[in-house]
Amino acid sequence: MRKITKQLLVLILFTVSIKQFAQTTNGTGLPGDDLIFYEDMRYTTGVSGFEVTISEATLTPSGNSSIPADGLTAGEIGYIRPDNNYPAGDVRDNRSLRIQANDGSANYDTDVWVVVNSIDLSSYDSGSKFFTFSTRTTFREDGGANLDTDTSVLYATDFVTGTDPTTVTWTPITTTPVADSAEMGADGVWTTQTVDLSEITCGTQFAIAIRRQSSANGPVGGAFDSGTNRNGTFNISDLTYTGSTTPLLSVNKPFLVDGISLYPNPVKNQLNIRSLNPNIIIKNVHLIDITGKTIYKSGFNEVINVSRFSKGIYILKLEDIKGNLLTKKIILN
Repeated sequence: MRKITKQLLVLILFTVSIKQFAQTTNGTGLPGDDLIFYEDMRYTTGVSGFEVTISEATLTPSGNSSIPADGLTAGEIGYIRPDNNYPAGDVRDNRSLRIQANDGSANYDTDVWVVVNSIDLSSYDSGSKFFTFSTRTTFREDGGANLDTDTSVLYATDFVTGTDPTTVTWTPITTTPVADSAEMGADGVWTTQTVDLSEITCGTQFAIAIRRQSSANGPVGGAFDSGTNRNGTFNISDLTYTGSTTPLLSVNKPFLVDGISLYPNPVKNQLNIRSLNPNIIIKNVHLIDITGKTIYKSGFNEVINVSRFSKGIYILKLEDIKGNLLTKKIILN
C-alpha cells in the first residue's frame, strides 16, 4: 500500500452523487447484470466531467480529445458504449482525458493520478463487480526499448469524495495490466481493460485511481520525432462500473478466449462457433443488441443464422457447463 506522491492529480468531479441504488440494466456486454456507473470523461462541461489539480507540473495537462463517434470500434474490445453517462444522465460526448509528457524535443518526468469519485458498492460485495476503462497511447514508437511498466490501477476503500486523495492509502490491484504494450493501446488503437473487483470488500466509499508515469530519459541516441518519442500521448476514457448482486464465475479468462473460435467477424449470414478445447463444453448462447435486449437465445449450436437480424454491433455471450462466461463483440453487415 502507498500514499500518492504529490505530482499531478486529475480528480473526477460530478454534480450527481453515486449512490448504492444507482443502477440500470447492463447492455454493454461487459460482465455483470447491472450498469452501476459510466462516464465518458468530458472536460468540465454538462453535469459530469473532471477537473485538474496540479501539485507539481512543468506542463499543463490537456483536456478533450475526440474518440471515434461510433464507439471504440478498433480491436476486439467486446463493449457497447452507453448512449448517456450514468447516473448523471447527460449524453455521451466522445471525449477523453489526454496526458502528454513531452513538449517538442523535451520529454518530462510525470506522475499523473486519475482519481475517480468514491462509489457505494456495498450491495455488490456478496456478488461480483468490475471496473472497466479504455486507453490509447500514440507517438510512442521507439521500438519498445524504453517501454516500462508505467500504467497501474490502485484502489481505496475510505476515500471521501471532495477530500484530498493524497491523504488516503491506495492499494495496487496487481492483477491488472501495467505494461505500456499493445494491450494498453500503445499501438495507437483504443483498447479496453476490465478489472475484476469481486475479491475486494469495496464497502460504501470505494475509489479507483489510474496512475500514469513517464520518464525524461529518451531513446539512446535518438532525437525527438514521431518515431522516437519517449513518452507519447496517453488517453483515458469510458470509466465504467458493472456488477451483479450474485456471484459470477470466470469471465473472459484466457482458457475461454483461446479455446473458442468465432468466425467470420464481421458476419453477414452464418456465424460459426467452434470449441478448440475438449474441456470447454458450451451450454448457452445469447446474442444481445445495442439496447441490451437478448434477440437470440439457445443451447449450443456450431452455426447461427444471423441474416435475419439488422446490421449493427451485437454482443455474443457464451456460457459453458461450469458457468464460465465469454463475451465477444460481433458486427453484422
